[in-house]
Amino acid sequence: MNRHSFGAVATTAILFAGFAGSTASAAPPADVVIHLQPCAFAPAEVGSWNATGAINDSGSYQRTDAETSPPDRPFFSTGPVHETFVLTSVQGAFTVATNSRVTDSGQPGAWSISDGAGTYADTSGHGDFAVAFSPLPSCLGGFTVIVTLTGVAGKVGTSAVAG
Repeated sequence: MNRHSFGAVATTAILFAGFAGSTASAAPPADVVIHLQPCAFAPAEVGSWNATGAINDSGSYQRTDAETSPPDRPFFSTGPVHETFVLTSVQGAFTVATNSRVTDSGQPGAWSISDGAGTYADTSGHGDFAVAFSPLPSCLGGFTVIVTLTGVAGKVGTSAVAG
C-alpha cells in the first residue's frame, strides 16, 4: 500500500470513528396528565391548572377561543366543540387546542399542545380530553368542574436559553 492510500484509509477510519459516537436522538415523549379547573366562565373562562409527568408544573389558564358546530348551536347542547386554552406558569406558557363532542354521557375528545414560550418553547403533546363534574364545593360555588388531559408530551425544557 502506498503512502497516499494509507493516509486516505486512516483519515476515513478516523472520520467514521468520530461520527459513530455522535448520533443525536431526542428523548421520546413521556406520559403527562394535565388538569384544568375553571373558576369563572364569564366574561372569559379562567382557572388554575396542574400537570404531572412530562410536564411537572402548575399555574393559571384562560380559554381564548370556543366554537360550536353548527355556529348557532347552544354551547351545552350535544355536538362538536373546539376550544383553545393558554396555560401560564412562572416557567413559561403553552397553548392547548381541544376538539371534543358534547354527548348525553360526557364530553370526550382530543387535545394538542402548540405555541410555547419559556420552558415550553419547543414542547409538543397530544392525547385524550375529558370533562368531569363533582358536587364538591370549589371556586365556582357548590360544584367542581375538572377538565383532564391525558397523553404524552415531549421536548419540555429543551429550548436553548440565551444568556
